[in-house]
Amino acid sequence: MAAVYAVIIASDEKTDRAQGGRGNPWRYAALALPLLLAWDASGLDWWVMHALGTSQGFALRNNFWLEAVLHQGAQRVLSVAFVLCWVWAAWPTAAAAWPSRSVKLTWMTAVSLNLLLIGLIKANSLTSCPWSMAAFGGQGWYVSHWAWGQSDDGGGCFPGGHVSSVLGFLAWWPFWWQAPSPRWRRAAP
Repeated sequence: MAAVYAVIIASDEKTDRAQGGRGNPWRYAALALPLLLAWDASGLDWWVMHALGTSQGFALRNNFWLEAVLHQGAQRVLSVAFVLCWVWAAWPTAAAAWPSRSVKLTWMTAVSLNLLLIGLIKANSLTSCPWSMAAFGGQGWYVSHWAWGQSDDGGGCFPGGHVSSVLGFLAWWPFWWQAPSPRWRRAAP
């Protein structure tokens, strides 16, 4: 995804700071990457799953509030939000307005490409869901999410679908970051 952002938005940090900007957003992303890799290398995700589940599975897996409201309901809300954002992007704007129609369409194209990329990664992922692992009543075993090409006897669970929808909208971040008005920057996610 970083490559997609790099192509869409190029930022000269010195110029950005001279114009009152926050600097290059990639610096912050580069600082977050070691934290993500450290989380995976530490095995904390495995420890957290053991704190939430047992050999009989996860007690809250079929909980109404978690499954119907927060998972399926949130997915429906985000689907509606996605369609409404496309309508907003296609809606004509005044010539001097920011974001312009072309910027909005570029945003939504980036979001769509992001969602498509996440869907392709998920469809080709060899990582199983936690409840599919033997330690929690399933058949698979633990394999790091980042161990590409290694199967844990399942697949299709990384990145998680309920989180992927929200992450798809992170494609807006570089555009909000580069917004000309501080008012727009305060609304950044």
